[in-house]
Amino acid sequence: KHISSDPLGLGGQGSASCSFPMDDAVSVRDGDSRRTFHFDRVYDPTVSQSQVYHDVRPLVASAMEGFNVCMFAYGQTGSGKTYTMEGP
Repeated sequence: KHISSDPLGLGGQGSASCSFPMDDAVSVRDGDSRRTFHFDRVYDPTVSQSQVYHDVRPLVASAMEGFNVCMFAYGQTGSGKTYTMEGP
């Protein structure tokens, strides 16, 4: 899937695109270069908020029990990171 012509914020300095080949990877192509980054879980833009919550529910429960938890949300400005984590 082509998500953005400028996911890295290059501002016209090049053309890059992202794809999500697996549920734990993001592949970034910039010209002839392609790099794939792996994480515990990657969500593409079509995943619903309820699916994200379902997957992180055990982490939220652990945080409520006093354990340290880290959830990392990365994306372009205005892409919906806060909305996805907090809801409407």
